[in-house]
Amino acid sequence: MFLVVYEFYGGIAMSYKDNKQEVETVKERIYKVRLSDADVERLAKRALSYNLSPAELLENFIGDLVDGTYTNGSDERMYADQWAERCWFALDEPEKNMIHFFFGDNMFGREFSDLEEIKERIEDEKRTIASLEEDIANPEDWDQIVHWDVNKGEYVDSYSSVDEYINECSQAIKDEKQWLLGAEEDLNDLKKDFADYMGSIAYDWDDQVEKCNKWYEENIKNLVENSSPEENNILPVQGHRRGSSR
Repeated sequence: MFLVVYEFYGGIAMSYKDNKQEVETVKERIYKVRLSDADVERLAKRALSYNLSPAELLENFIGDLVDGTYTNGSDERMYADQWAERCWFALDEPEKNMIHFFFGDNMFGREFSDLEEIKERIEDEKRTIASLEEDIANPEDWDQIVHWDVNKGEYVDSYSSVDEYINECSQAIKDEKQWLLGAEEDLNDLKKDFADYMGSIAYDWDDQVEKCNKWYEENIKNLVENSSPEENNILPVQGHRRGSSR
């Protein structure tokens, strides 16, 4: 394994894509690349011929390939794209699964964050309902609850009786259940879109979610959140970015 650090420097903060927010997130990323000893030397020599480090050469190519935050221009982006297409990496039709559903062609316009947000809403509503039900079952502290009275300029009791407290909790549960129902309906709509995408292909929803989560964490989340080089594995590459944000 040969460990590469991509580190971005310089460049113009604004572009035709108004990518200022992207520029602000530029930092070191760590990818593991399988290279022979000979290719390590060849890469170093090729980069040196352009007065670049190997990491700088790679990050310039990546920027052009993905139409990135920084690129070297429209022609460079076009040729990088042609290179990827000519390599026939996807000679066969991509496998249909949740990873491609969210991160591939995305023909349904769904984002992985949609699923995460819906799941979080459902869990939040369930926790709130359970807490309210516990409050109703054990209302011992109802008379300790107060609120600020603006007219009196002091804290006053929120409830005059335990029944009033229980009634308010019961109404809150009804409201939370309606919000929970809405979140579950949103999840069902997403599941329907995924079922339409999969067509006649059999699948297990929970298994698909687990694999998608794993792919997201390994390929995006961990790289976004972990920006520091691992101890003793690499030396940060110092240099500059030749690509601009044009």
